[in-house]
Parts: sequence; C-alpha cells; structure tokens
Amino acid sequence: MKSQKAIIIALMLGAAPAAAQQPGEAAGTVSNYAAMSDAELEAEVDRLGDSWLGQCEVSEPLLAEFSTRPAGEGYRAGMLLARAVCADKQGAYRQAADAFAEYERDFDPSSFVGLGLYLDSRLDDAASALARLERFANTATDETAGALDVAGFQAAASLARKHGREDAFEDLSFRLFQSPLYGSFSGDVKSGIAYRALKPAIRANNDALIDEALGQIRNPASYPDLLALREYEPAWLQIERRVGEHFTQITENYRHWAAARYDSASYDRERFSDVAHALYFDGRFEEATALARKWRERPGAFGNIKEGDAWALNIEAYALDALGRIDEADAVFDRLAELPADENPWVVNFVINRSSRLVGQARFIEGLEAAQLAREVAEVHGSTYARMLVARDHACALHGLGRGEEAETELAYLRENRVETVAVAAQALLCAGQRDEALAMLIDGLEEERTRSNVIGGLLPEEYDLFYTASILPQPRDLLATSAELRMAYERWARELPEKFEPAASLKRVPLDRMPRSAR
Repeated sequence: MKSQKAIIIALMLGAAPAAAQQPGEAAGTVSNYAAMSDAELEAEVDRLGDSWLGQCEVSEPLLAEFSTRPAGEGYRAGMLLARAVCADKQGAYRQAADAFAEYERDFDPSSFVGLGLYLDSRLDDAASALARLERFANTATDETAGALDVAGFQAAASLARKHGREDAFEDLSFRLFQSPLYGSFSGDVKSGIAYRALKPAIRANNDALIDEALGQIRNPASYPDLLALREYEPAWLQIERRVGEHFTQITENYRHWAAARYDSASYDRERFSDVAHALYFDGRFEEATALARKWRERPGAFGNIKEGDAWALNIEAYALDALGRIDEADAVFDRLAELPADENPWVVNFVINRSSRLVGQARFIEGLEAAQLAREVAEVHGSTYARMLVARDHACALHGLGRGEEAETELAYLRENRVETVAVAAQALLCAGQRDEALAMLIDGLEEERTRSNVIGGLLPEEYDLFYTASILPQPRDLLATSAELRMAYERWARELPEKFEPAASLKRVPLDRMPRSAR
C-alpha cells in the first residue's frame, strides 16, 4: 500500500512534460544515498520538495535508492516517473518510454495517459498512441478522465494524421463522444473529441449527433475548415446555421459562454485565456486589450505567470495590432520573450509568434533576431511543427534582407518535414522566389489525404485566419489566381467560401500599411 506522501510525489512527477526545469536549490548535490538511513532518505525527499524537475541528477537516484527499501516501497511509482521525465529531458526518449511502460505495467495505466501520449509523440509512434487511447477509453473512470489533457489528445491526433491513421482516430473519438465518460473530460478535450467525431457522425447520417457534436465545438477558429472542406458537405447547412452570417452567431455564442465561465471563476487561467480569445474573435479588440491590461497591472503578475495568462497576453498583442497600435503590441511580446524558457517551456509558443509577427510585418532585422531566440527555445521545447515555423521565419527574413544564400539549410529542413505542414513549407519557398516548387508542393499536398486539410487551410482567404496578424509575406493563396491546376485541385476538395461568411472581426482590423509606427 503506497503512502499518501508517495502518491503526492507520483502526481507531482506526472506533470513533467508541461513543467519546467528549475535551478537546483533545495537538495544540493548528489549524496551517497546507499549509506543513508531510511529517515535520512525521507528527509532528503522532503528537502527536494517541488524542485525535483530541475535536479534530475538528484531526484532520480534518490527515489531509486529509497524505493528499494521496505520503508520507501511506496516511492517506486515516483521513481519510475522521475526516470521517464529525466530521460526525456536528456533527449533519451526511448529510455523515457521504457521507464513509463514499466510504471504503466505496475501501476494505474490511466493516471498519466497525457505523459504517455507525449512520449509517443516524441517517438513519432502513432500505433502506440492509438493503442494507449484505446486502453484509456476502456479502463478510465470519471475520476481518471481528467488525466487526458488537450495537449496529449492533440498530439495523438497529429500522429494519426501524419501516419494515415486519421479514420481510426476519428472512429475512436466517435466512441468516446458517445460514451458515459465524455461528460467527465475537460472542456477543451470535449471540444477536440467532438471535432474528430463529426465526420463519423456525418458518415452515420445522424443529424442529431451532428448537431450535438457542433454544440460542443465552441471555438470559432475550428469553423473555417468545416465550412470549406467537402468532406463536411453533407453537414454544411447545419454548420452554416451554427456559424451565422459573418461568423456573428458562433463568435457571440463563444463570447457569452467564455464570459459566463470566467465570471464564475476569474482565478482560472484557462478561462481567462478563453474570454480574451472570445473578445478578439468577436472583433472587440479594445475589450480584449483592457482585460489583459488589467491582469498585467496586478502586483507581481509576471512572477506567477502561467500558460493561460500568456495566451491572453498573446491575444492582447494581436488585438493591439488590429487597432494599429503596433508599438504597444511589440512591448507585450517583448515582455513574454523575457520569460525564462527553462522555467516556462510553453514560452516556445510566444517567442515563435513574436518572430513570425515581426517577419510578417517586413521588419526583417528584428524578425531575424527574434527567430534566432525562437530557435534556441524550440530546439529544446518545440515540436517539429514549431521548428518548421522557425525555419520559415529565418528563410523569409534572410531573403527579405537579400541574404538568400544563407536560407538553403532552412529550405532543406522544410522540404524534409513538409508532411507536418505543407502550407508553411510552401510559404517559405515563395519567400525564396521558388514559385514552381511551391506550386507543385501544394498540388501534391492536396492529393495526399494526410496533408490535404493543412493545404486547404493555407489556401483560405486571410480573413478566415482568426488568429491573424498583419503580414506582407507572399501567401500560398496568391497562387490560386495564377494557376488553373492548383485551382482545379483545390475545388475538388474544398469550396470557395461564400462572401456572407467572411468574419466580421476581419473587417475591423487596421491594414498593415495604415499602422502608425514610431521611428526605429
């Protein structure tokens, strides 16, 4: 029987992928743990506290030794999780997965499904991810449903798409959507499951389930693809009713839903993030900036920042751009970029968004410098997709500065990993003046099922990019006007969206050429 303390330690260790490396302060240097008494080992565990993640050289051998003692038998779960997480930090992903597999074999396999899916992603193992989710669906309870977080679910979805297992993933999502377990998932996971369950509901010709799924897909950013992709055509009338003309129905519904949840728990960082996004998507840019500013003005706000807070600030910067207040947006992103990535690995999202924004605004010197920082962070904390964005930013900035010969390594990386995001790779080729190669890549991407939706998303009008920040970079969509072959391939799989659905918020954005900016 594990002690209560052991359970707490195991839970603490299980949060590892999203946690942070922190400088060691609590436990000091590695000691001769084998020579210590049980009481001394327990005291060392107590001293380690919650700083274990920054001290893998201490935590893993300490727990390994203590777990071999009768008095510390309950710490074995924590030891295996520490071994998995610490191996991951060293880039030894197979070793990490093996340690986690041992944990799953001997302890509750549902408790840390998110960690398992994260390791599957690191190993690019779609079969393992699908099998893990299948086991979870069959063994999880209402109490353990929360172990499936949105990051783990999305990682599994990406693996399934990349490896041609999307149908199997969608069928599994459809079963989860209809299971009693569905009500116990977090809101973001519910939405992700419903989105992937929509196509099976359409194939089943079940209008009630289609409407039920759409009712759970609250985020307006999900809907441009649903309106455009022909695989959703049987449900277009229902989707159109859900969206409303100029996206007013879906953005208003999302705003009311997010505001109600935030009002009932304003301390919740994810709800804070949701309401900021909702205001931005609804074109309420001043309100979005005011909400984030109120948070920033709290004493010590940045000293306790979490990822949800940072996403709200990201939205503040985009809203400031939409208002033409570019210098203020700069200041928000610069402040986010100052956050230490080792303590906040999620900062990878924001240093990349910062560099992409600067490069997109043709501020190539600043953008290249920002992209170099983004690369440092993404090499440690980023996915292949994140590193592709960084490579795109480097390539476009270098060509913008007349240093195109330095971008060949970036283009080679993008070509090699194009399956992750054809649209990003093609845009970098356009920056490099490689129009014909970009065109061929897009056409091939439309013909390949696993890349098709990504290409179509890149060919939609920029007005439908709800996370939009103004950009002068060449866009894949530009080629639709000059290539009949691309247009034909696009129209086979998607439709040109009716003008009545153009999001109202896009009409309120200040164009880049009208954005005042102080001299630099």
